Amino acid sequence: MKRIGLFGGMFDPVHLGHLHAAREAAEKLSLDSVIFIPANVPPHKKNGCFASGAHRLAMLKLAVEADSRFTVSAYELEKEGTSYSYITVEHFRAKYPEDKLYFLIGDEAYALLHTWKLPERIRAAADFVVVTREGTSPPGDALYVKIPKFQASSTEVRAALAAGGSADALLPAAVAAYIKNNGLYQGEQYDGTDNA
Repeated sequence: MKRIGLFGGMFDPVHLGHLHAAREAAEKLSLDSVIFIPANVPPHKKNGCFASGAHRLAMLKLAVEADSRFTVSAYELEKEGTSYSYITVEHFRAKYPEDKLYFLIGDEAYALLHTWKLPERIRAAADFVVVTREGTSPPGDALYVKIPKFQASSTEVRAALAAGGSADALLPAAVAAYIKNNGLYQGEQYDGTDNA
């Protein structure tokens, strides 16, 4: 039986904080693999994504190359429509019926779980793993992984690039090069919503 982490998100773009959280979860929970799953149309993000699904998928593939435990799934992008987590988790439950699944989620998102569609079906198919920064209180009804603070967000990356600055310190080198080569996140307008 393998131990598999499912890590969904917009990854717009993927940054070092995402990789840091995935590594900590993999090490502390002895995960055999972590599957990064970029969302197609996330229900809680009113602005949608700034980069296309194809670009976000390409950046993720570049970002995970260095860690053999990490893979990327285009399931939600290929499925199209709204990306509801319970459907995605049940897809992977059917794909890996004998394995142990863990659904990785940030503490802020977990606090809003009651607003998600059918969260009980996620819980039935996988264990919740809440990734929480040092100093926050762990939830009582889920596993948790306490990680050292790592200051990085996709909003911060996009804002720096839109202003003509550099976000190289927050990005894997291959992702920074991809963004530059494809002219992504140039001159975008943001409302301050963190789409990390």
